[in-house]
Amino acid sequence: FPPAFQLQATDENGCISAFGILARYICNPYIPNAFSPNGDGRNDLVRVYNTCPIEGFEIAIFNRWGGQVYQSDDINSGWDGRNKGEIAPVGVYVYSVQIIENGQEKVISGEVNLLR
Repeated sequence: FPPAFQLQATDENGCISAFGILARYICNPYIPNAFSPNGDGRNDLVRVYNTCPIEGFEIAIFNRWGGQVYQSDDINSGWDGRNKGEIAPVGVYVYSVQIIENGQEKVISGEVNLLR
């Protein structure tokens, strides 16, 4: 649930008014447009970076022929550039991300370039 806050104000006559405020996050997840899974410890995974609370998540990554090479429902994991245990070829891959935040589903799609 989003955080709820109580705002209380007192006027010059001593009258107190209270208001409930429901905080809603507006998030813009970040997905890099390139990564290099070469084992150097930098940019070895492509993943979704998000700082807001979410209720649901799924990512799928596809090769240029539409074959799925990666899928996860864990926002903290990422694709290491392998497909069925084999090193995936250099190139452009398409991703689709579904995030549920504040009870709303958001779908983000784009491309990521696998470099070696």
